Amino acid sequence: MSEQTEIKLKQDIVDLSKLIAGEIKINKDGIVEVPEDLFEKTLPENISLNQVRDVQRHCGNVLAASLHALSEPAIDAFKKDKKLESVSMSYKVGDDVQSHVIERSRMTGAPGGEKTARFGYSVSKHDVRASGSNRGELKKVRQLISNMASEAALG
Repeated sequence: MSEQTEIKLKQDIVDLSKLIAGEIKINKDGIVEVPEDLFEKTLPENISLNQVRDVQRHCGNVLAASLHALSEPAIDAFKKDKKLESVSMSYKVGDDVQSHVIERSRMTGAPGGEKTARFGYSVSKHDVRASGSNRGELKKVRQLISNMASEAALG
């Protein structure tokens, strides 16, 4: 096996990891039991759970409002251009990104079941910047897991 480069995480990530590790437990079925207040326990003293909820509520409201704002111009664009299949938009939310796609139509239905056309099908997302697999500390943690699994011969 080739020698692996040491991966160094930021200290605040290591500290949060230790806190979280002390709170979680894997049950016999492989499901991690997580206390309901886990996230709240990770918050710095200057940020309350209510502040987090206020920001989350606002992000949800902006996501809904921006889709609503896009709806009429998108429908008008579909009417004007019969070949246009979708209209999309995205915008920054701090370091995150919110986005929408409105499709002219999409066939929907249960797998193996009857499909029906849904017109004006929309998809909205709020992507957290840190969740990208090739970014920052999350990328390092993913590589650490891969290295540890390789060393433990899990593959």
